[in-house]
Amino acid sequence: MCNNAGTYGDHLVKQFVRSLKGNAFDWYTDLEAGSINGWEQLEQEFLNRFYSTRRTVSMVELTNSSQWKEDQSLTTSIGGGT
Repeated sequence: MCNNAGTYGDHLVKQFVRSLKGNAFDWYTDLEAGSINGWEQLEQEFLNRFYSTRRTVSMVELTNSSQWKEDQSLTTSIGGGT
């Protein structure tokens, strides 16, 4: 299995590159020759560039949140309006 590790990694890289489009493809083509040593490094560099651990909250999610509903109810009650 160890003897095939490089071959398998090479296959992953080739398949991955074929799937890239737009900004991801541009990023890949702009990499310096020899800057990536294998699948694991390519995977890590790609994730560093394109994957964010921050979650984006949409306006729909924000307005549907229980905190917003509680604040809105309190404001309506204090103001006496609807």
